Amino acid sequence: MVNLSQVKQNDALLDPFCGSGTVLQEAMLRNIENISGSDISEKAIADTGRNLEWLRQKFELTNGTPNLFVSDVKQLQEKISKNSVDVIVTEPYLGPPLRKELTADEMIALIKELEQLYIQAFTAFKSITKPTARIVMVFPLFKTIHGIYVLKILEELESLGFIRINPIPEKVSLFAKVGPTARGSIIYQRSDQRVQREIFIFERKPR
Repeated sequence: MVNLSQVKQNDALLDPFCGSGTVLQEAMLRNIENISGSDISEKAIADTGRNLEWLRQKFELTNGTPNLFVSDVKQLQEKISKNSVDVIVTEPYLGPPLRKELTADEMIALIKELEQLYIQAFTAFKSITKPTARIVMVFPLFKTIHGIYVLKILEELESLGFIRINPIPEKVSLFAKVGPTARGSIIYQRSDQRVQREIFIFERKPR
């Protein structure tokens, strides 16, 4: 996902759902200098800090110190300057662990909750990202006995000013005979997972 973002060494990269810091570790290994991570959980930020320090010592990294802070994604504009972020790479909250099949009503309620969260996130992204920003983000895809459930918010995100970018270059697609899904995403799933991951790339619409 960090590679898909096409982040450059001096770009400002943010993971607003940083969890234990996996994306930020990958960015540090890519020698990105300006790295920030936030999460609504104080424990997650503490864990991220420890993991990044371990990584720094393990690989003798000389990157600048990542900026870590606790924040609800809806309040990002209170912590980050307007039009300052070049790249967002993140796997947000995908819903609670699914240890059993949910009913159709439970799935619909979960989808509505996640759609609201993601729209709120992109509303905040619009304020803090540069006009040329790129966002690489995971959406959940649920395959259930009742059918497939996805977040149906792509049109709303476009109205906010974000357009989908083909994640697989045409020359690669033609050679390998692979391409994105009909929604413009790449699907990732381990065999034991109930939730598949749709990886999307978005860019700010040209003004």
